[in-house]
Amino acid sequence: MNNKYRAPASKCNGFPKGLKLLVPFMLLISTLCTKAHATDWYCFVSQDEAHPIYLAFSFGDEESKESLVWYKNGSDVIKLEQTSLEGIEITEGRPYEYTYKYLEKVDGMTSGNYTIVVQGANFYRFEYKPKNKNKVYEFNMDPESQLDDTCVWQ
Repeated sequence: MNNKYRAPASKCNGFPKGLKLLVPFMLLISTLCTKAHATDWYCFVSQDEAHPIYLAFSFGDEESKESLVWYKNGSDVIKLEQTSLEGIEITEGRPYEYTYKYLEKVDGMTSGNYTIVVQGANFYRFEYKPKNKNKVYEFNMDPESQLDDTCVWQ
């Protein structure tokens, strides 16, 4: 992969090739993999940092209220627990602007929180505040790292 970092791929890539070839199992596999394939990652880079921080973010499904974040040099995907969602109509006929708030939990302990403001496909604010620091990290979309539905960093 030419020394590039990639956001996690679909969970369905690990099925044996022979299993995918069997027609009776095709429908079952596609049903089991639908949600994993639906994961779209949005790429971000930190602002005003001497050493930029790269992260990938994915909205979870509405039922679980869990989203995901993955850092360029991180080892695992981190689950985010949605604590609030507010939507307002700024201009009639346009998409609502939504403010999402999440708790980051690592090993069952809250380690920080995220605030994300989005309208349609536009992210207007993406912030992370670690629990034990008085610093807020601000991120911008990183379209150069976007490749289909994943992030690829150099």
